[in-house]
Amino acid sequence: MGSQPNKSLIDGIRCLQELVMAGEPVGCHEMARRLKIHPVRANRLLMTLDEIGLARRDEQRKYSPGPAIHVLAVQTLHGSAMFRSFLPFLEDLGRQRPWVVAMGVLWQDMVCYFYHGRPLEEGGMPLGHGRTFPASRSSIGLVLLAALPQTEVIRIYEGKAIDGFDEPEHFYEELERIRQRGYARIPPRDSAETVTKNFAVAVGNPPFAAISYSAIPLDVPDEEVVSLLKAGLERYGFN
Repeated sequence: MGSQPNKSLIDGIRCLQELVMAGEPVGCHEMARRLKIHPVRANRLLMTLDEIGLARRDEQRKYSPGPAIHVLAVQTLHGSAMFRSFLPFLEDLGRQRPWVVAMGVLWQDMVCYFYHGRPLEEGGMPLGHGRTFPASRSSIGLVLLAALPQTEVIRIYEGKAIDGFDEPEHFYEELERIRQRGYARIPPRDSAETVTKNFAVAVGNPPFAAISYSAIPLDVPDEEVVSLLKAGLERYGFN
C-alpha cells in the first residue's frame, strides 16, 4: 500500500498559512471555523506553532505570527532559485514599458504576488506585498486556473462564490477562452485618474507561476502587450 498524506502536517501548514494571512490575532475558535476543524484540534495546532516560535499567543489567548516565521520568510526568499533567476527578467520587463510588472503563484483560489510594481520607480525593488488576492479577479490567477484540469478547478470552487463573476458558467467560459488564446486579460477598470487594462501569461510547462503587465493604457494594442510578455520569457529561456 502506498504512503498516505500526513493529515496532521497538512492541517498544520494550513493553520500557519491562515495565521499569516489573517492580518490580526486569531483565536482557536476562529481558526477552527476557517479550517473547518474541531476547536480542540485548532487549539492544539496553534499551541504547537507557538511552542516552536512560528506563532505567538497574546494575553487574550489569540495568536499571531511568531518570530520564527519571519526568519523562515527571509530564508525562503533568499534561498529561492526561482526568485533569483527571475529578478533580472522582471526588471527587464519594467524597462520595456512604464507599466506595472507582477509575478505571482496560485494557491487554491488565491494568488500571492512575490513581485509587484514598477521596477524603476524610486530606485526600489518591488517585492510582492505578501497578501493574497482572489484568483478569479486577477489576470495571473485566471491564466493559472485555466492551466489546471477542469475537474481541479471545480474542486477548488466547490461550494464557494466566485469573486468577480455573477454566474459560475461565466467563469468557466472565461477560463476556456483563456485556454484558447493563451493569455488572460482583465477588462478596463475605471479609476479616479484613468482607465486601464492588464494581461498575464503563464510561466513554465506545466505552469508554476505567471507574469503580468497592468496599468496599461487602452490605446495600446492587446497583441503588443502579449508579444512583449512572451518574447521576454523566450529571451530568458523560461518558456
